[in-house]
Amino acid sequence: MMNIDYHTDEFTYTLRPNDIIEVKTHANFDGNFQVDKVEENLRILDDVIDKKPRTLILYFPDKYVSKAVLKKYSTPPKYIVARAFLTTSFASKLIGNLYLTLINRFVKDGIPSKIFSQENEAVLWLETELAMKTKEL
Repeated sequence: MMNIDYHTDEFTYTLRPNDIIEVKTHANFDGNFQVDKVEENLRILDDVIDKKPRTLILYFPDKYVSKAVLKKYSTPPKYIVARAFLTTSFASKLIGNLYLTLINRFVKDGIPSKIFSQENEAVLWLETELAMKTKEL
């Protein structure tokens, strides 16, 4: 099975064969993330999830994301069993920590979430989390 890509103005979602959904800033996106785009982005993500247990690997952008936008994304979509945040810079690590702080303060969703700097470590952790969760189901 091959990767399947979905696109919005702001993001590219890639469904990998191992049930990991990769979320990256769209290659042609060069602006600020907008609150009014959140609904469309989440609708497309729900389509990618397709009511199946999945995990997310989110590549944090090296640009500012407002608290209002982060808060709109703080409630995870249904069927997501774990989230890995991949950071490549100090700035994106700050954004990731802010996001996780918001989640832990307001949502308390119980979904395992970790920040990584190496993709292979994030993927291994997500595959392990998904395998444990699917055994429970």
